[in-house]
Amino acid sequence: DIVTVHMTSSATCATPAIVSDTVTMTVHALPTITGTTSICVGGVSTLVTPPGGIWASSDPYVAVIASLGSTTGVLTGISAGTAIITYTVSGCFSVVTATVSAIPTITATATPVACGGGYTLIATGGATYSWVPSTGLSCTICDTTIARPTVITTYTVTGTAATGCSDTATVTVNGDRISGFITYSGTPSDVFKVWLIQFNPSDSSL
Repeated sequence: DIVTVHMTSSATCATPAIVSDTVTMTVHALPTITGTTSICVGGVSTLVTPPGGIWASSDPYVAVIASLGSTTGVLTGISAGTAIITYTVSGCFSVVTATVSAIPTITATATPVACGGGYTLIATGGATYSWVPSTGLSCTICDTTIARPTVITTYTVTGTAATGCSDTATVTVNGDRISGFITYSGTPSDVFKVWLIQFNPSDSSL
């Protein structure tokens, strides 16, 4: 906005004349910054502002900001922490706090199930999980699930932290494990033989 200021000054008692003058002042609105300011390490976010300004970050080791065109800036997370992002235009500035969250360390392990074949898959490091492919899994969104694939299969689990940041881990299991059981419905006097086959869980060999 443009404001006109009229100033009037009275002279001394000896000279009672009135002196006046007019000046024009331009009042600029504070620039607005819109966009997501909570990101993950390595993540980016686009911030939108009025044109003609300059971006700055208080800690470029945490987050950097670069102009993209006349009205946007690209925020990039460098390391976990917070940084003050400033946008200055026409001598006025606005600030927002950028929060950068770490990427979780996700692990996945497989342990052969003692009875019935299959593997117990366990994921750690996240708050929620998602397994793919779903083939042979007892649960695709659990941290612990039972896998009974029919072929060698590599499972990928995506773990997401409470901050929303995520990472993946993989585990490969064989699909030729023998599962089953023996039932007997004869009389106690019957004679039968059972051959035991030794199973090597490390490579699923017999």
